Amino acid sequence: MVVCNVEEETGERSIAGVGVVEHLTEIKEFVVAGFQRASEVGPLAGEKMRGVCFELCDAVIDDRDSILRDELERQIIETAERCMHAAYLSATPCLMEPMYLVEIQAIECDLELIHQSIYEKCGHVLEDAEMPGTLFYNLKAVLPVMESFELFTNLRDRTSGQIFQQAVFDHWAIMYPDPLDAESEVGKLVKATRRRKGLEEMKQLSDYEDEL
Repeated sequence: MVVCNVEEETGERSIAGVGVVEHLTEIKEFVVAGFQRASEVGPLAGEKMRGVCFELCDAVIDDRDSILRDELERQIIETAERCMHAAYLSATPCLMEPMYLVEIQAIECDLELIHQSIYEKCGHVLEDAEMPGTLFYNLKAVLPVMESFELFTNLRDRTSGQIFQQAVFDHWAIMYPDPLDAESEVGKLVKATRRRKGLEEMKQLSDYEDEL
């Protein structure tokens, strides 16, 4: 049973109930609220989660009448959020970056420069083909969005403005290596992003454990 599903720019996020969870009907809206909070602000860099699915396998709810609805709502939302962040960190968490599909029109003598420049910016050339009836070639490539601005500026400067380019969002790509490795490039990016957003140091998995 799918309890909640969110699709934004193909970044599907969902939570599913599996097995028998008592009182699920009564607490569903609170669990969904916790899921939405957890997936809107992920535990790595405070960014939206993408392409994740959480399975709710079991839950024990204290149904004493003495617990006020507002307090029960708060507890379930916070617990659901903490559990989902902990589950995410215990899986194989990753950062994802937006990728552009880039088209560049250039003359043949500039193609080698363009290929090399795209490679240096972690891009990948898909094809380049001669444009019939012209002196230009049309080159298609995929490129990280954050690398595109400097690339286009450099190419225009180095070709004396003799290129024409356009870029549209194409897909999201996983960034390597492990973002939990503080010494990796992605780990450093996580730390820098949190600092820029004014967030505290990223929590470790052990920080989500409750002492009984």
